[in-house]
Amino acid sequence: MDVTKDTIGAAMDCIAAMAIEEIASLQNLRPEDAAARFLSSDTARRLFDDDLKLWADGPSTVVDDYLEESGLLAKGARP
Repeated sequence: MDVTKDTIGAAMDCIAAMAIEEIASLQNLRPEDAAARFLSSDTARRLFDDDLKLWADGPSTVVDDYLEESGLLAKGARP
């Protein structure tokens, strides 16, 4: 099976959706607010940059990176 750009794009979208759901839960935010915050972050920019392959690490890594970027999680720590 060939992995197409469309498939990678869909994976990125799914990872973003799962990360946003977890961020909303962890920060007690409405999903819309969590999405707005996440999508304006450097972590989201890196997630959607296929050259960096952050999407391949899964939603937990993306959430950790976002929380570290936001100053809500010490580097390498997980709540």
